Amino acid sequence: MAHHILREGLQDAEFLNKWTNVPAAKLIEHLAPYTPEQAEKASGVKTSEIRRLAVELAQAKPATILTGRGVGGHQNGVLTERCVSLLCAVIGNIDIPGGNCLPRVLDLGEPALKTSFSSSPQAFSVLKEGKKKAEVFLAYMANPAYANPGAAEVVQILKDEKKVPFLVVADTHLTETGALADILLPMATYLESWNLETRPAMDLAPFVSIRQPITAPLGKSLAMGEVVLDLGRRLGGDLAKAMAYTKSEEFIDQVSARIEGIAAGGGVQGLKKEGVWIQTGAKPSYRSFEKKGFPTPSGKGEIFSKRLQERGLPAMPVYEPIPAHQDLKEGDLILTIHRVNVMSPGLGNAKWLAEIFHANFLWLNPRTAEARGIREGDSVKITSKAGTLTTKVRLSQGVHPRVATLAEGLGHSELGKIAKAKAAKTADLDTSLVWWEKEGNGVNPQAVIPMELDPIAGGAVWNDTKVTVTKA
Repeated sequence: MAHHILREGLQDAEFLNKWTNVPAAKLIEHLAPYTPEQAEKASGVKTSEIRRLAVELAQAKPATILTGRGVGGHQNGVLTERCVSLLCAVIGNIDIPGGNCLPRVLDLGEPALKTSFSSSPQAFSVLKEGKKKAEVFLAYMANPAYANPGAAEVVQILKDEKKVPFLVVADTHLTETGALADILLPMATYLESWNLETRPAMDLAPFVSIRQPITAPLGKSLAMGEVVLDLGRRLGGDLAKAMAYTKSEEFIDQVSARIEGIAAGGGVQGLKKEGVWIQTGAKPSYRSFEKKGFPTPSGKGEIFSKRLQERGLPAMPVYEPIPAHQDLKEGDLILTIHRVNVMSPGLGNAKWLAEIFHANFLWLNPRTAEARGIREGDSVKITSKAGTLTTKVRLSQGVHPRVATLAEGLGHSELGKIAKAKAAKTADLDTSLVWWEKEGNGVNPQAVIPMELDPIAGGAVWNDTKVTVTKA
């Protein structure tokens, strides 16, 4: 699309030449091989459609391009995201009204945390290889033994005391990871905790919001803020002085006082009353790069990345085929993971949601199923190099013939009786009414997703799993 826009002269030449580190003329040279005809061969999307969409996008200015795990969850995820960003730059849709805007947030003075890993899957990949070991592994509100790709391998790593000598799990439920812990810390939920938050503002007016408890924590559970303050006091010395607060609310009051507008509005008491503070006098402003440049070493939008070049990676946006797609054999399918609107990996023990969704079928195209002698409702075996699952099939024309897709969020072996589809007599009468107990609690897709990563950012490769599907 970028190739066609440049060839038709529809690019924003001023933005490219002034605000990126690759001028339009050099970019045309780089994009020469990426013709719509070549793209059709790789993607199956017709040349005429690629050209039409390219022209429409360039002429529709402003326009916004949104991506998600469907793009990023591949081995070439970062490279593809760079190509999408390049397309935004070619048409000049960066930080303009209606375009892809740069984030606006407020600095709460939080210290930057340094880590050796960019993601949890990357950490487990390194531990698996035996290059490093974790003296202490803290899983805070995270359940890698269930939610990470290669879940069975994650369990074995966490059990291996040569790789993880000491496992601490801090969570609201007894999770699959918590069942392996040396120490299990019961944590308060977000409805029982204090916090300040500032996130990228959709209307470009920076804000700070407050999270405050609506009820006291159950049992001996604590909010993480209280845990950190208590640890600071116990460890003593300079840390105790820095953590000299009696409770989280007092700490939040001190943090909010650093921001002049919040202090003038009554500090934490004002936030408790209003819920959110919007930066005083803030109005949506655009083309922020004209005032302070881009947050890059060169101050420009870096189409050419020296940092990637130094790592031996492509410095310019390029297309690299996905290996799993290149060697698909007859009968192989690509398994993708999707999410339904009432379930996610952490909600399996929510009784009303579990009643709505407690069985995740494997979705197949009717032609794909027919070629394998599979009918709606049949039990099938899903096999990858990571493992095997058995579930039932649902057919849909909305699934690509070379794809199978499975919803995540089910198949728990822990998390609670509702998550395991087990009826129980408790003070809550609903727990004895689990009518779907005979149907089971579904399957966990992570059992067949290998522990593979995007080599640049270390993110999980969710959408590149080759599987075979046969009648069970």
